[in-house]
Amino acid sequence: MNQINILIVDDHPVLQEGLQAILNTSHRHSFRFTFANNGIEAMTHYKNCKPSLIITDIRMPDMDGIQLTREIRRRDKVTPILMMTVLSSIASITRAVEFGVNGYLTKMAGTTEIVLAAESLLRGENYFGSDVSQLLLNNRKNQVETGLNVLLTDRELQILRLISKDYSQEEMADELSISRRTVEGHARNLRSKLNAKSSAGMVMNAIKQGLLE
Repeated sequence: MNQINILIVDDHPVLQEGLQAILNTSHRHSFRFTFANNGIEAMTHYKNCKPSLIITDIRMPDMDGIQLTREIRRRDKVTPILMMTVLSSIASITRAVEFGVNGYLTKMAGTTEIVLAAESLLRGENYFGSDVSQLLLNNRKNQVETGLNVLLTDRELQILRLISKDYSQEEMADELSISRRTVEGHARNLRSKLNAKSSAGMVMNAIKQGLLE
């Protein structure tokens, strides 16, 4: 049985070891594991071990899982990436998918589902955990009921997050190193997309749509 290289990226050693133990229960594959504590380490290992599967957390120091996914996808459109994280909001799932992950599990997933997800990705399939799929389904139902189907750019999402933290337009311009006029333009677009007349309305509708965690 050929060994399959798996790169596990997580800044908690206990979780690294736990994933290794769980995946080794698979009777279909023999695995060789490489571990990284953040995205920067993962990029180095990725070049050296040429993994057949990457499993990564989102929240990590130095380079998080979303940034790591983006960097890998600039070089490699094929290697499957499984996001495994405590984050289960529509915003985090949507961003991960937009940047190119093939699967998404929360860390509440059980042994059977983790093995199933890994095997599915190695077969070239996508896999989203049962709780993640239910969240996506509920969000889609909410979009149909409210008539909203919001797609925000990265910059609009940044502006929205700062609005939710009660930043002024001047503070947002300084934070993002853009002009106040640019901030005003993004704010207008957000009001239109979120069907809101005020900042409070934008934030409220964004929360309903799962755009803010």
